[in-house]
Amino acid sequence: MELSKLTAGRDGYLTDPDTGRRVKFYLCDPEKNTICDHAMCRYPCQKDDDSEIGFCVSTPIRAFRRAGTGPFYFRLNGRGQYAQEWVEEDEDDQG
Repeated sequence: MELSKLTAGRDGYLTDPDTGRRVKFYLCDPEKNTICDHAMCRYPCQKDDDSEIGFCVSTPIRAFRRAGTGPFYFRLNGRGQYAQEWVEEDEDDQG
């Protein structure tokens, strides 16, 4: 899945255009995320401080998620912004 190709589906959720499925995200732990160059994230402050300037705090890769956090979807709201919609963990999210 290529993040730059994600699109908003009819219901506003970010979806993978290849599968049409909603993409589940997690809060990112930059120390675990070995494939990101951290050019757009709040690293190294993002763990406890969401006031730092930075664009990205999330990852679609469960292995890179911040400990103790659950999954969420990004959904386009009525103001043209993406908001996090937290969802229940399922079997795929455990671990």
